[in-house]
Amino acid sequence: DTYRQLYLSLADAASNLRGVAITGDEPSVVATLAVNLAAAASHQARHALVIDGDVTVHSVSAALHVPPAPGTTESLTGEAEWPEVIVHAVVGRDRTIDVIPAGRRLGTSDVPVRSLRDAVAHLARRYDTVVLSAPWLREVPLERTVSAVPGIVIVARTGRTTAVGLKRLVAAIAAAGGSVRGIVAWEAPDPAIPFLSEVPERTSLLPHYAAMRRGDNEAGPDANEPGKPRDRR
Repeated sequence: DTYRQLYLSLADAASNLRGVAITGDEPSVVATLAVNLAAAASHQARHALVIDGDVTVHSVSAALHVPPAPGTTESLTGEAEWPEVIVHAVVGRDRTIDVIPAGRRLGTSDVPVRSLRDAVAHLARRYDTVVLSAPWLREVPLERTVSAVPGIVIVARTGRTTAVGLKRLVAAIAAAGGSVRGIVAWEAPDPAIPFLSEVPERTSLLPHYAAMRRGDNEAGPDANEPGKPRDRR
């Protein structure tokens, strides 16, 4: 219920949330909020996609036990197309969301042929909700996150996130041209994420992606919620 309320508070009058980015100072907490927000969208019978912007820890991939690559990096560099990097993740008894892993780190010789902003705009035409998980101070610059999804939700951990750090993050988002849509106060313990060696091998989602584009939509029951934010503002 907490995540559904958060989703509805961010969605428009038609209960759609085209795009939102989640950031904060702890990758596992940011990933958990992003995944559960997408699960809440799925509960509303919306096609939901989570993009893992954490190429350092691959926090979304680890939390959902999906392979960390190929993903966003490979698509932005033209090594793969978007349907080839989308994977299917189970977040409840039979409820699912789509996920784009972060992919490998960009090398010095890599030249992106696509921008993250254009990618999110392209994917938002095919999904009701796109959630970008982008922990702060990781290898994806804040400016890149803001350019892709200007609306940002910050996760502040009670008793650990400092007021000074929070003010710096809000100021950095504003300086990059973004806007803070809300701050979630996280009071639960940090979620434990597995080692990447524990995730399964890569599986294809091309049939599901094709069905989604045809308009086939199957919704399942309750989403799994590994952690709950205490409050939202």
